[in-house]
Amino acid sequence: MKKSLVALAVLAASGASFAQVTVSGALGFSFQKNATTPGTAATKGMQMTDGKINFEAKEDLGGGMSLTAAQSFNLKGRDTGLSARDASLTLATKAATLQLGAIERCTRIDNVAGAPVSLATGHDAGTAGAPLDYSTFTLDGSCHNVDTAAVSLPLGAVTLGASYNEVSGVAPGAAAGTANSTGGNVGGVNYYLLSADYAAGALAIGIDYRTVKADNAANTAFSPAAFNDGLATTSLSASYDFGFAKIGAGIKTANHNAPTQTTFSVAAPLSSAATVGLIYSNRASVSTDAAYFNTAVNSVSATAIGIDYKLSKLTVLNASYGMYSGLNNSPIDNEYRIRLLKSF
Repeated sequence: MKKSLVALAVLAASGASFAQVTVSGALGFSFQKNATTPGTAATKGMQMTDGKINFEAKEDLGGGMSLTAAQSFNLKGRDTGLSARDASLTLATKAATLQLGAIERCTRIDNVAGAPVSLATGHDAGTAGAPLDYSTFTLDGSCHNVDTAAVSLPLGAVTLGASYNEVSGVAPGAAAGTANSTGGNVGGVNYYLLSADYAAGALAIGIDYRTVKADNAANTAFSPAAFNDGLATTSLSASYDFGFAKIGAGIKTANHNAPTQTTFSVAAPLSSAATVGLIYSNRASVSTDAAYFNTAVNSVSATAIGIDYKLSKLTVLNASYGMYSGLNNSPIDNEYRIRLLKSF
């Protein structure tokens, strides 16, 4: 790793035009219990929960334009491999910003207030008990990997956005998260996303609209006969910072008999060092609809609380607790995490 860092520094400094390179990241270690199905063996113990390394190279192109190349990795110590995360090229001009990359795109309604909660499962993890994610609905989950081309246009307090996204890892037999960059959008799943955000003072409001197309009938998880083809979702989020607390809420609706998702969150500073927060999320029940999925699903909800205590500007101790209910007769139970996080 040291050799790689030295090589990157040499390359950055030896180019014909100099690009400013920034290295940042975080390491986090925790003692935790993961949420599991009641009656099964608990998964708990110590682990390195965070191992982020970010590289960013920014070059001034002149004329009010700049180009930023960003690449992120995960590395969590012994016996763990180096895994790629987001990678992007961002061209900023006086009028607009263009982003090209392979990134994780997530829902806007999760933890709108920025509550200090850190849990293994959380409200958006890839499990049926998490209200903002459910494998049956695939693209109606909270996060997924995409190859994207996106543009954003600031107009005073309003920012308009539009993007075209090809979903990664959707080719028949491909693993989730497989980058499309090596072979294109083989699975034929793509969507357009339009957004508008307003931010002025303590108030922030945002909305986005997404339409999905799935072409490849050979891939049953994404074929036109399945849930995702023709899926249209609308997400609305809002937050207000009262000073003594920041409150946020969100709602996501969709066609195809998809469940409505709602969230509420709050973050409140107790002192200059301590902040407490709460997150509540709910996924509504849906009835059986053979056109999109086979079985009915009961309402699922999750509640989590957490507290951050800053030991310094870059070092934070967090304690979080979460509990879940619903999902027919097999909910997942409680979880907790105590984590020390050092950013750099």
